[in-house]
Amino acid sequence: YNVTSYGALIVEGKRFGRLEKTSSFSLPLTPAPSATPSESSAPSMSPSSSARPSASFSPTETCYWIDVSVLFDYGSHETSWDVQRINDVGDNIVVKTYQGTWDDESMLRKESMCLEEGQYQFTIYDSYGNGLYVFD
Repeated sequence: YNVTSYGALIVEGKRFGRLEKTSSFSLPLTPAPSATPSESSAPSMSPSSSARPSASFSPTETCYWIDVSVLFDYGSHETSWDVQRINDVGDNIVVKTYQGTWDDESMLRKESMCLEEGQYQFTIYDSYGNGLYVFD
C-alpha cells in the first residue's frame, strides 16, 4: 500500500499483522529544501502605479488531493483502511474509510480524496491478523 499527494510519497508499507498505523503527516506537504540557492533580483526603488485597484479572491475552503493505493491479497474482505484527521484535543476524526470486498481480491484499488489543511494519519487493518500478502 501507499499514500501519495500530487505524486509525492507520503507513506508506504508492505507486511503488517492486525493493523499498521503510519506516522502522522501534514497537508499541504512542505517541499524538501533545495540544495541550490535561488537568485532574486534586487528590489526596485521606484514606486509602482496601477490604473485600477487589484482584487484578491480566496476560496472559502482549500483542499489537497491524496491517493490511497492498496494491492489486495486473496483475503481482500479482511482488509480495511481509514484516514483520520488529528485534532488538538486528541480525538481523531475519521474522514475516509474503505472496507475490502471479495471483488477486490488480488486487485490494486486506488481511492482519491481531497482533504483540508491539517494533520492526518493512515491506518490499515486486517481482521484475520495476517496482514497483506506481498505478491512477487
